[in-house]
Amino acid sequence: MKKSSLNQLAAVHRRQTGSARAFTLTELLVVMGVVAMLAAVLLSASFTTQERVLRAECASNLKQIGVGMAIYAGENNDYVPQRSWKDCPNNTPGGSGGTGNPWQTSEACRTQGVGSSVITEGPYGLGLLFFGKEVANPKAFYCPSIKSGDFTYSTYAEPGWPWPSIPADYTGANPYVRCGYNYYPQRKTTAILNDPNYGTVTLPMIPL
Repeated sequence: MKKSSLNQLAAVHRRQTGSARAFTLTELLVVMGVVAMLAAVLLSASFTTQERVLRAECASNLKQIGVGMAIYAGENNDYVPQRSWKDCPNNTPGGSGGTGNPWQTSEACRTQGVGSSVITEGPYGLGLLFFGKEVANPKAFYCPSIKSGDFTYSTYAEPGWPWPSIPADYTGANPYVRCGYNYYPQRKTTAILNDPNYGTVTLPMIPL
């Protein structure tokens, strides 16, 4: 068979099988679009699954805290753990006139400083649930969505530094042991607080 005839037969075979057919620009764009769409769907599904895991863990934490609160209140005349608002400002008779801040209610206790686990103030708040053994694992006091900073469990618990501690490598603004969750008990009895930063406000009063 002549060489030209062989070339013709090979050309016919390629046309029939499509083995030599190249993608057009339109086909490439369609394929790229499909791949991008599939990637977006897979990433979205992965994110949704991760978010569901975090929500489930957060719900578990809140359940543990709620059960711990109920047990604590049952053992303490229906009082939940006392919150700390150090130097709470007020203009009521006998008030301290301090300039403390309401976000201090997130604290579990205070230590001697950086590189210490010796408690000098407290425990109070959620810290009381841990030391009273109503909540055995203090990691339950921290939202799993917060990965770093002053409101994460790992900030106050490292090898050699059991919770609640201020490890030697702490670099935060104030060496106070904080929790990721916060609460403020409410009563019908109120007091007028006069704060130089927030003005005059009326808040529930907790009798000592």
